[in-house]
Amino acid sequence: MENDRVPPSGGEDNQSAGASETMSGPVQKLLAYSQERASMSEVMRSLISHDGWLVPLEFAAQGVEQTRSAGSAEILSTEAHLPSDKLWIFTDRKAAYVAQAKGAMLGTYAGGIRGTELFRKINADIKLVLVNPGSPTERTWMFQDGGGIEAAKIWADAISLEESFERWGQTGEPDREAVLNYRAFMTFDFSSGPVVTLPNQGGMSSPAAAFTAPDCAEMFLSKLSEEQRAGLRRVTIDGRTLLEKSPQLGIDGLLINAFGPGATYAFPFNASHPGEEKASRILMLMLSDGLRLPSGFVATSPYRCLAYCKVPGDWLEGDIPESNELWIKGPSLRPDKLERLYEGLYGKTWRGGNSDGSQYVVEVGGARLLNPLRETERPWERDDPNNKEIRYFHFAADADGQLKPVSPEEL
Repeated sequence: MENDRVPPSGGEDNQSAGASETMSGPVQKLLAYSQERASMSEVMRSLISHDGWLVPLEFAAQGVEQTRSAGSAEILSTEAHLPSDKLWIFTDRKAAYVAQAKGAMLGTYAGGIRGTELFRKINADIKLVLVNPGSPTERTWMFQDGGGIEAAKIWADAISLEESFERWGQTGEPDREAVLNYRAFMTFDFSSGPVVTLPNQGGMSSPAAAFTAPDCAEMFLSKLSEEQRAGLRRVTIDGRTLLEKSPQLGIDGLLINAFGPGATYAFPFNASHPGEEKASRILMLMLSDGLRLPSGFVATSPYRCLAYCKVPGDWLEGDIPESNELWIKGPSLRPDKLERLYEGLYGKTWRGGNSDGSQYVVEVGGARLLNPLRETERPWERDDPNNKEIRYFHFAADADGQLKPVSPEEL
């Protein structure tokens, strides 16, 4: 991810670092970097976020999107003589004029090009991207084939994702596919355990701290003590893997870029959208019950009850450990939701006892969660209904938050 500077193409011009002319944002950031007042990440964010790039017209014609304020094409020379494996781009017209004045045959350039589109469209034929070639060294940048160009593409993906957050916040409809398809989230693992979370933030109980770009991860680290930082390990992970693994760790969402500088977004896993149900989980509970008679004697049932419950993920408590097993030990129903199961089995007034003075007693023998990675499997369909030692029950949460009996096929 190293990016070297482009040497000036010869001769000096009046664009010295101390010149007082108006400079574009990226040029200001490049100058600050040369004076050690800005980091590489700050330069990258500034370059990729810039929406006023000048690029060769042929490159722009490949589908690179212009901003709404895009200017007309700029004819910098009647002919273009540029290396086919190098892309010369300029932060502004002044920088292009400098290269033109030094004899560069640039041809026609399109202005007002968005950086997020520009860098995502660079194909494998381009081995070198030069920013402001011909300008003084402190105003230039270079992306080389491999690491440099690939880093620019990832930054473009990151900033494009961040730019979506405002729309998601306004509509309340985050694009789950965009999160799944993002290839370079950053998280931090404890040296002795799972991913770092930010409990009770963003309306979630245990969201993972996730970052779209290096500067956002660095900002998070800056909030920690040296001792805390020493115990963390940075991980780069794609969105699909992150979302698939998180529920196993008891994580109920992502808090993205919690402290900036990129846009922040709280992404709960159980958020529902119009026409879409909350993500559900299948929990299996083994129950032993009996009937306490007025005398105090408890007549134990000769069979156990196995209840399969399809419930929203936020009905569960307990961590979900990483496992390949079909049924995972750890999570169970929250106490208030467990009461809904009892009401489904024994009736809403079961705790008040029966008319003859007897009362049901029940004990949970264990709970298991169907592995979220294996939810396409339906093991309850293999149960033997003739088993005299176990009676099977199937429940699903309804729109009113009650557990209603359903058939095995409806789970």
